[in-house]
Amino acid sequence: MKKLILVLATSCALFFLLAVGNAFATPLEYKFTFTGADLLNNVFVSGADGSTPVDNDLFNGARLLRVGANPNHADVARTYVASQHTTFQKRWDEYAANDYFLYEFALWGWDGLGAGWGEDFKPTEWLSHSGEGAAANWNTSLLTWPWGVPPAGYITDQRPDWEADWPDGRILLNDSASWSSYIFTANVLIDPVTGWWGQDVGNAPNDLLIPELTIWFGGYIYGWDADASAWDYHLYEGNITLTGDQINVVPEPGTIALLGIGLAGLGLYGYRRKNKA
Repeated sequence: MKKLILVLATSCALFFLLAVGNAFATPLEYKFTFTGADLLNNVFVSGADGSTPVDNDLFNGARLLRVGANPNHADVARTYVASQHTTFQKRWDEYAANDYFLYEFALWGWDGLGAGWGEDFKPTEWLSHSGEGAAANWNTSLLTWPWGVPPAGYITDQRPDWEADWPDGRILLNDSASWSSYIFTANVLIDPVTGWWGQDVGNAPNDLLIPELTIWFGGYIYGWDADASAWDYHLYEGNITLTGDQINVVPEPGTIALLGIGLAGLGLYGYRRKNKA
């Protein structure tokens, strides 16, 4: 019986050490879910012209709607800049009236431009991403950093991309009642210790204990041009704060210790019972 107790004690110790090790193992997998309503939600706040969402303490709903493919176009609308509110709303209403739609977008997770939007996480790997509900037929792929060498310190240069199934998958701007039926999920590996760029300015929501991340996305709004002879597309980007779930959850050390004590107690109880017999 002493051998049994020794085996139980050793097993408990090994189990405890392995579990504690796993509890602090990195990276960890997280799953985030969002909808078309999250992507197309616009929040208007006052701010100085040329300011960023971080400057205005806005980490969920800041948007840019740029005319055409040129990001330096003079006629840029920003929901987080007071002087541009009218421009943005006027353009949005015009696009909605002409059946424009969101057709594709990608999440980011890179430093540089993302830092100004409250995004700070550094993904280890995008494991999977999909569409559900009305977005079940959207095509998914992984894109790579398109501008030469990624920022120093990156772990992966990939990002998840979604593209609508034609023609039914499109998210029409004039059909806000359907936006929430487009559901998107993304599973990502992040190291809780090293998975940060260190530019979490403005106290943007970025906390893996919740888990919660401010994520920057970019996509395109499509429609037909004035004479319906060619596609008209405009860059649309913004940030969203998402709350998700940790997938590979492991027991806390305290819970593991209690389990170990319980197993040892059962072994001792069996030993004493045998001796009494």
